[in-house]
Amino acid sequence: MSGRAFLIEPFPGSDHTSGLEIRCTADRLKSKLSVSWELAGSRASAVIPPPAEVPLRRDGLWQDTCFEIFLAQRGLKNYWEFNVSPSGDWNVYRFDSYREGMREEEAFSTLPIRIGDDGGFHSMSLEIDLEKILPHAAQLEAVLSAVIRSPKGALSYWSLSHTGPRPDFHRRDGFLIRI
Repeated sequence: MSGRAFLIEPFPGSDHTSGLEIRCTADRLKSKLSVSWELAGSRASAVIPPPAEVPLRRDGLWQDTCFEIFLAQRGLKNYWEFNVSPSGDWNVYRFDSYREGMREEEAFSTLPIRIGDDGGFHSMSLEIDLEKILPHAAQLEAVLSAVIRSPKGALSYWSLSHTGPRPDFHRRDGFLIRI
């Protein structure tokens, strides 16, 4: 796959997202998956956590502005959730099936994250070594997503597709990207 670009959208009815746009890319070269998110638009519409002095593995990053990718091997129930915060904090979780068996994925002790901020947009990129969790030739399904905190504290949930009655990035019918 050569780099594919996606525009993710807020969950319908999110009225505090005006002036924001999130563009994503995904590019797989053998066992390396490169992913990027670019948050563009009005800085007054999003709260961006400041850079951490020492980025760490942290739980609950989805309770604030963060960017996510969910990955699964096609045909299997288990999947992984990668969370990266603009602070540089991160985490990876493994699930046995839909929202079941959640645990930190021990195959990763760090994630190579790059953060950019030029005042007009905020960008994050991540490179995932797939060999740590999947067979080399595995065909993958994925969803790129984001959670954005507004200055008033409200959270908006962004994805390529919203397939349920409420935001839920774990739904396999939303894993629309084939890698």
